[in-house]
Amino acid sequence: MQRWFGVLLAALLLSGCGAKFAYNNLNLITPWYVDDYIDLNEQQQVIFDRHLDELHRWHRQTELPEYRQLFTDLHQHLQQPQLDPQLLRTKITQLRGHWDALIQQASPAVIELSATLTDTQREEFFAALEERNQKRLKRADTPEEHKRESIERIEKWMGPLSKQQRTWVESFAAENPDLTGETVAAHRAFQAQLSNLMSQSTMASFPSRIGALLADALGGSEEGQRLNRLRQQQLNARVELFQTLWSSATDNQKRKVRSRLKGYIDDIDDLLEG
Repeated sequence: MQRWFGVLLAALLLSGCGAKFAYNNLNLITPWYVDDYIDLNEQQQVIFDRHLDELHRWHRQTELPEYRQLFTDLHQHLQQPQLDPQLLRTKITQLRGHWDALIQQASPAVIELSATLTDTQREEFFAALEERNQKRLKRADTPEEHKRESIERIEKWMGPLSKQQRTWVESFAAENPDLTGETVAAHRAFQAQLSNLMSQSTMASFPSRIGALLADALGGSEEGQRLNRLRQQQLNARVELFQTLWSSATDNQKRKVRSRLKGYIDDIDDLLEG
């Protein structure tokens, strides 16, 4: 189901007409991703399609305007020569909050579908999740790859970095390493809890218990709590990096960042028009 959520967010955050097509045609695109994890029967497909339509309407009506406001606030703040670290942390936290809201809104679909899965479907589902875990571990960045990709991500927004700026980004990457191993460990802990709950889908307490698990997917395990702590540490370090880069940015670099963010706002306006 995570790929289902991911498609929706990816469609939102990618720019161009392709994103609009993807967002407006989630009912056509999403089943391809779901099929990577589980084969739904005809009855389950009806349930899935109904919930996807409801989720899509909710996201367009409720979430898109809030995304627009968030990006507009950031765009306005980027007119300043110095960045406010508290504002940046607040906006990043709000962005993550929208992910949590999406998962919560989709929880009824997960609960209803979970109760209909056969033993074979559950086994296939968790086998597919573990296969994804193993692929992520194999693709995990080495320290040098992590440094290079950190620079590439920043340059997509700012354009070419100066020698000093590259040094700052490399230092950040070295002090804040790739978290693939910790992420997979947290996902495996969550998946074990989910598997245990799904085997008890006939119990009266099943909806409330799985709802609680989805509401705090990482908080219920030591691995998840550790990942949360590391992510928070990296968030604080990332905000400090953003401040430093912005203070040293050229006019062209600042214009490029503001232009890219304005492009997201325009994309959302386009999506809101249907």
